[in-house]
Amino acid sequence: MNKYENIERAIKFLSSHMGTMEELWKPTLLHSINVWSDLFNSWYDENIVIAGFLHDIIEDTKINSDIIEKEFWQTVLMLILSNSKNLDLSKEERDQDLYNRCLKHWKDAMIIKAADIFDNYKYFSGTNDLEKFERSKKLLNMFLSVLPSDYNDPIFNRLKNLS
Repeated sequence: MNKYENIERAIKFLSSHMGTMEELWKPTLLHSINVWSDLFNSWYDENIVIAGFLHDIIEDTKINSDIIEKEFWQTVLMLILSNSKNLDLSKEERDQDLYNRCLKHWKDAMIIKAADIFDNYKYFSGTNDLEKFERSKKLLNMFLSVLPSDYNDPIFNRLKNLS
C-alpha cells in the first residue's frame, strides 16, 4: 500500500469507531482531521501523519493497542501510545506523564503533540469556554517548558509564537 492508501485506511478506521457528538465533549473527528491536515500539509512522514490522525483513538473509542498494532504497525502504535493520557493517573499527573512519554519516544511524538496542542488552542480560543481555553494555554506553556532546546522544527516555532 502506498502512503495515501494507508492514510485513507486510517481515516476510515477512526471514523468507523468514533462515537457521536453527544458522547464526546468536543468535535473530536474534526480535531483529528485538523491535526492530520496540519501534519500532512507540513510534509511529515507517514508514521507521524497516521499517528497524528489517530492520536486520540485510545482515549475516545473502545479500540485498544492490540487492534491498532494489527491494523497498522508498531511505530504508529508507539506514537499513539506516547500521545495518549494514562487515565489511571490523577488529573494532575496525566499531562506531565504524557509529556514525559512523548519526550522518551522521540521528537516525532512531540511533533504530534504540538499539532494537537495547536489545534486545541485554536478551537478553545474561538469558544466561550474560558476554563478549557485556560487549560489549553496551560498545556501549551507546559509543553514549551519541557521542549528540548535542540528540537528545531517549524511546528514548535508556531507554538512558541502563540505563547
